[in-house]
Amino acid sequence: MLITQKYNSANDIDPEFIPALEELLAEHVPCFQVIKNYEKVAKENINFTYYLFFGPSTNTPIGYAQAEIEIKPDREPSFFQKIFNKKSPINSGISKLSWTSPGVYREGIIFSPQFIRYAGDKTSLILNEYFKREDVREQKIRFSESLSLANCFKDLKAKTTPSTSLGFLLKNKNSYQEFIEDLSFDLKKNIQADWKFIMKNLGLELKEYKSFKEVFQYKSDGASQYKELKRSPKVIDLAYIENECEFLTLESTNRVEAIVSFSIGKGKNAFYDILLVGDNIPENIPLQMALMKFFENDDLHKLHSLVPVTDPKEHLAMGFCERRQNTLSISKEVK
Repeated sequence: MLITQKYNSANDIDPEFIPALEELLAEHVPCFQVIKNYEKVAKENINFTYYLFFGPSTNTPIGYAQAEIEIKPDREPSFFQKIFNKKSPINSGISKLSWTSPGVYREGIIFSPQFIRYAGDKTSLILNEYFKREDVREQKIRFSESLSLANCFKDLKAKTTPSTSLGFLLKNKNSYQEFIEDLSFDLKKNIQADWKFIMKNLGLELKEYKSFKEVFQYKSDGASQYKELKRSPKVIDLAYIENECEFLTLESTNRVEAIVSFSIGKGKNAFYDILLVGDNIPENIPLQMALMKFFENDDLHKLHSLVPVTDPKEHLAMGFCERRQNTLSISKEVK
């Protein structure tokens, strides 16, 4: 029998649970601060609910669920409410309820493998509680194929849509050079040609920084680049976890042409994101920058992309795996 604890904000989750949560979510986010940031920068009409699941004999979270709830106001806030910045809409109702989370796979229900058999029954109880509300007609849940949820909603209309997303790269070589040498002839040739173009034709240097702001110092175009980039959604999110990141760059003395963030999470997992790619930079190079950093660190085991990848063909050719997922749409009959 699992025990659940409900929270209306990620900031309310007990600090003592955060280390165990970061271990549970080790392949999803670099750190729990990412989830807090996601909530912080959300639109005013988006609310969140979080559930932690505990086993019968442990005070350590063995499951996690996150609901993103879109609120639809019945009427516009008054002049005084706008002045006092009231977040909750007046006479609000739920217009959309999705079980999803930020990070690599966007899954809303995540369980430790040894407790996965209990996930379905407990999850169905929580979702059915929301269906008791008159304004909740449908819920959507994204989860790993390893979870079995479809049979838990026999009294409701349920449709499962399978999908495949990019998974992780498992390190199986001792160095970046060994990794490149093991690729197919054409892929290796293209990567080597891209690096030659970067270094010889463009004359760019590879550098690393601990601070995002430091990236732009001592460059003639640095101030204008920093001013523009710090307003981008990715960098706004990243600003709160800067201590968790390194910044890999390709640059000239005048400006930065590419920026890749690189984060080390729990359980020997690493994450990369692409913050800037100049027009002259070959498409494959930011990933290669992350791979070089990944292979430099002997303690790292898996590399994850925080970049949405619509066509994973090249990633798969380099050894990334696929992750099979389901999206379950559940609705109740409207009386």
